[in-house]
Amino acid sequence: MANIPAAIKSIEDRAGNVRILTLAPATPLTWLAGQYMHIGVEGYGSRAYSIASLPDDSGLIKFHIRNMGTGLSAHLAQNLKAGDTVGLKGPHGDMNTAAINGRPVLMVAGGTGIAPMLALSHDILTKKLSDQITLVYGARIMADIYCQQELDALSSTGKVTIHIVNDPQTPDLQLRQLQLDLSNHVIYVSGPDPMMLPVHAALADLGADRTRIFCDADMETLQKNIT
Repeated sequence: MANIPAAIKSIEDRAGNVRILTLAPATPLTWLAGQYMHIGVEGYGSRAYSIASLPDDSGLIKFHIRNMGTGLSAHLAQNLKAGDTVGLKGPHGDMNTAAINGRPVLMVAGGTGIAPMLALSHDILTKKLSDQITLVYGARIMADIYCQQELDALSSTGKVTIHIVNDPQTPDLQLRQLQLDLSNHVIYVSGPDPMMLPVHAALADLGADRTRIFCDADMETLQKNIT
């Protein structure tokens, strides 16, 4: 699959060293909420980033990029400007809304793992796929919560219950404290690797059906190591 050139339409810097890039692909793209794409820049390689927006008539696509200090993330977060071009490849991933069918939804996110949850939430609410969404969102410190305005908008719908946690509380501990019966939930997980395995263990203990747990690219790899 060839790279699709995409021009940077706009840049928005947020808290927690996060930059939101809005891209205009040269070729129209179709994707599902929850999927991801690879972003590449010559000389810096490429890596997967979850899509933070739904397809619409604008043709634009959004990504949340955390500056990790080196490599591609630093280049995307520090050096690029509006009008510059990156390469896109994809979309990929099976994290989508197909399995909901009115079931309650649980989302567990850490850091920029909130990006696909925003797209999924809007897709679910717009299509009225479920009226019960619980979102557990973890960050290292409260100052790293870079998308409070988006979270407030979701909360204001009355259909999304949000639990924000930070050190020493973690998403897996919050899940155990909520003591939800997850046997009928559709569950989405996205976040840093250290969050994944404890969350997966908590989901299993709370009765989650593994066939209805959907994860981003990193989790797909981690799950293979714990089956």
